[in-house]
Order: sequence, then structure tokens, then C-alpha cells
Amino acid sequence: FSFGAINSETLLGRFIKERKENDPELEVAVATKFAALPWRLGRQSVLAALKDSLARLELSSVDLYQLHWPGIWGNGGYIDGLGDAVEQGLVKAVGVSNYSEKRLRSAYEQLKKRGIPLASNQVNYSLIYRLPEQNGVKAACDELGVTLIAYSPIAQGALTGKYTPENPPTGPRRQIYTPEFLTKLQPLINRIKEIGESYSKTPTQVVLNWLIAQDNVVPIPGAKNAEQAKEFAGALGWRLTQQEIGQLRSLASDLKPVTESLGNVRSAKSLFYCVRKSSANEATTIITQLAEGESFFSLIAHKNFKIAALFQSLISCTFSPPASCGMQIFSQKTRDFRDTSVDPVQRNVDKGFPGYLCGACPEKCPGDGFNYL
Repeated sequence: FSFGAINSETLLGRFIKERKENDPELEVAVATKFAALPWRLGRQSVLAALKDSLARLELSSVDLYQLHWPGIWGNGGYIDGLGDAVEQGLVKAVGVSNYSEKRLRSAYEQLKKRGIPLASNQVNYSLIYRLPEQNGVKAACDELGVTLIAYSPIAQGALTGKYTPENPPTGPRRQIYTPEFLTKLQPLINRIKEIGESYSKTPTQVVLNWLIAQDNVVPIPGAKNAEQAKEFAGALGWRLTQQEIGQLRSLASDLKPVTESLGNVRSAKSLFYCVRKSSANEATTIITQLAEGESFFSLIAHKNFKIAALFQSLISCTFSPPASCGMQIFSQKTRDFRDTSVDPVQRNVDKGFPGYLCGACPEKCPGDGFNYL
């Protein structure tokens, strides 16, 4: 569904093959994901996507296969597909991502009936984004023995001191990490640096260690080069004291949670324009925060149509829009995004899709797509 995802599996498979030729005893653990796109229906779609991934990776099985996010519909079929993958020996363990407590428990019970454990739930979790602690996800993971995999563990660089009020991030991240927020963040950053100096560790290593200290948490920072990978590894083999863990939590608690700046329709409208420039992970993160883990249908049930439309637009997009395109909803095979003369919502209706699915073009951004609702 995305050139980046397909290309990364192909490159990884090539790398593993070359390494094993030089070191036959080398063991490599591989995890990949299934994207719950609207046109992928039923358990067979999970198996078909997994087999395609295995072909690109040139492997007979992977260690972990996760659902990338809750599907708009058919989640039961997706979970069945994960179970089928285990029983067919195509994967050693299965997990989910961005699942709420309710969805997590449901998936756990569904797999349990087949004697298959749910291995993981990958969610946004960091020192300054602790929603998994507040919405019951962390407690449920601990109770059920499901490993919580924390993505964005260094808050997209905000916790490393990379950004300052004078040097905020650009693009969509600036909507979250504003100069005002970064000013309030400085006392926490300063304490992180002080603790790091006492251990001869970097701020990044301190922040990752804080997450590891929460137990049953595996942070997965993204390494762009070998040096970053080595730095991340330095978060292992030592542990912050309980006093230091508490100090950092206390300082972070004084901050207005990042999610509060996103969880309303007004924020959704302001993000409508900028999110189209986001990466797949950033887009998924932003919309998950907006919806606070709710499914598309639960948003509709609560008559939260505006966020539901944005939720649908982002989760269903192909993540690689052309420069002239705003929010994508279905693959480019289904409609011509460059035709800005056509009402985007009406175009969806003409294609047989519900009219509340918003697909406004940039010329009508930011937020004009909501006027159709």
C-alpha cells in the first residue's frame, strides 16, 4: 500500500540474506505489520499481505506480525487472520497497534480461545505523552501479559533537547511542540540532562530508560544511522533510581499533556491542512491522539462526525499524496485527486462511498472539508 513500506521490506530482506551468507549462525528478529486499509476485508487479507511481506523479506516466517491500527470494520476477521498466521507457522507471535483497552481485551480473548497469546500493543507512549496510563491501556497490558511497545518514546525529539523555544520544529510537529509548550518543557529537559550527566548518559538514553523502568514496556525509537542505534542501545544495562523516576514524572505532570492540545475539533481543523504533509507514522499518531483511540464507528455513534471524517481520511489514505493533493481516502485508482474542479465529497458519493468522508483539496484547506459535514 506504500512504496516506502514495500521498499523497506525488500531492503531488509536483502540485508539479512547478505549477513547470513557471511555469518550463517546469525539470528535476526523481524517484525512487520498489516495495514488495516478499508479495501482489505476478512482474515484472508491478513494472510495474503503477510505472504507478500515474507516474499519481499525472503523469509519463511517473521517473529512478530502486528495490526498497524484498528480497522474501520472487520476487526474480528483481522484477529482471526493473525491466529491463522500463527497456526500456519508464518509468524511466531502476533500483536496489535493503537488499540484501546476495550479493543485490546477483545482481541486478547478472541485469540485466547484458540490458545494463542496476544504478544503486544504498540502505542504512543513517552514521558510527556502518558495517555496509555490514563486510558487503561497500560494497566490492561500489565494484567494480560501483553508487552506495551512504545513508539515516539522520545516525543519525536522533543525530549532530547533538540528543539527549543527559539528553534521549534517545522511542519506538522510545530502544531504540537509550539514555542510556548517548549518553554514550559525546559525545566524537565534541564533535569533530564542533569541526571544524564550523573550517569554519563545522553538525554535520549535517560528518557528511554525512564520508559523501560515502567516495566513491561519496550520503547522503539527510530534510528536513522548507526550512531543513533548505538546511542539507543546505551539506554540498556542500567536503571534510574525510584527517586529520579518520580522526579521526572512530577516535572512532566506539571505540563499540559500534548494530547490536550489535539483532542478537539478546532485543533482538528487547524491540523487538517498540515497533516497531509506528514509521514504515515505522524499522520497515524496525530489522528489517534485526536480520536483518543476510538474506532471510526464509535466516533460516528457519538455523533462526532467531524473528527470521524478526519479519522477516516487519514487512516484510509495511501500516505504518499501527490503535491497537489490534500487528504487521501482511497487509493489513487479509485479517483483522480488532481481534478480540483469536482466537489471532493460529492466525488466520493459518485464512487459509492458515504458523503461524510472528507477529501478536500489544498485549495480549500485548512478546514474547508469540514464544511461539507
